[in-house]
Amino acid sequence: MRTRIGLFVALAAFWLVLTDQYQPLYLTIGAVSAAGVAWLLGDFFGDALGEPKPLRLLPLRLARLARFTAWLVGRMITSSAELAVVVLRPSLPTEPGFVRFRTGLRNPLARSTLANSITLVPGTLTVRVIGEEFLIHALWPAAADDVRSGELQRRIAELFGEEPDPQPVASTWVPAEDER
Repeated sequence: MRTRIGLFVALAAFWLVLTDQYQPLYLTIGAVSAAGVAWLLGDFFGDALGEPKPLRLLPLRLARLARFTAWLVGRMITSSAELAVVVLRPSLPTEPGFVRFRTGLRNPLARSTLANSITLVPGTLTVRVIGEEFLIHALWPAAADDVRSGELQRRIAELFGEEPDPQPVASTWVPAEDER
């Protein structure tokens, strides 16, 4: 029940920020929408998030989120610059390929965050996720270094309060021509 209430409050606040409308009609639509989504998805978020954390841990969790977001945005900027150089200089070689690995992240929301973070970084794309097994496409091997070294998983584990793996299990690079 606490998960549904928290989800309702978050969604209602998000609605207010997006619409910036405070007339009764808009407030009613927002409240009904937020309540409906919270009621429908409350169990999903409850399972994904686990037990609610004490409110006293909120500043620590927000600090972790800010640190992760800053790091990810930095990686996005760096990768965008690398990709721009490759696009502007077609003579530079690319070596598209795939990385297969297993992650030790237990929380489904943490694995989803991992998949989405990989896709947000230019030059990499999450192709498939089955349980703990990931298939990632990268335009060159260095584009997937954060995944292969375990840095991204370590940061996401820290964000979700999990024990980090030293590095992904069975990380392999397969050139795109070999993947059929």
